[in-house]
Amino acid sequence: LVSSMVANLAIIIFSVFFLIMLSIAVSMWIGKAVGEMYLGFFIVAGFYAVLTILMLMFGKNMLEKTISSTIISDLIK
Repeated sequence: LVSSMVANLAIIIFSVFFLIMLSIAVSMWIGKAVGEMYLGFFIVAGFYAVLTILMLMFGKNMLEKTISSTIISDLIK
């Protein structure tokens, strides 16, 4: 039970780290393409802001169900 939860936590941590690195790379790539580095970071931040708003509007129930079912299935094992 605990080892499964620790393994899942490690996967989540590495996934978040990967997403951060990918976001920085994409921001720099877009910034280079548009000529100003800070614009690339603003564009990526705007993308995440829109994604967050959409998740809050439409995906809250789906996200809650997914997380709770994952936790419950880990506890049952």
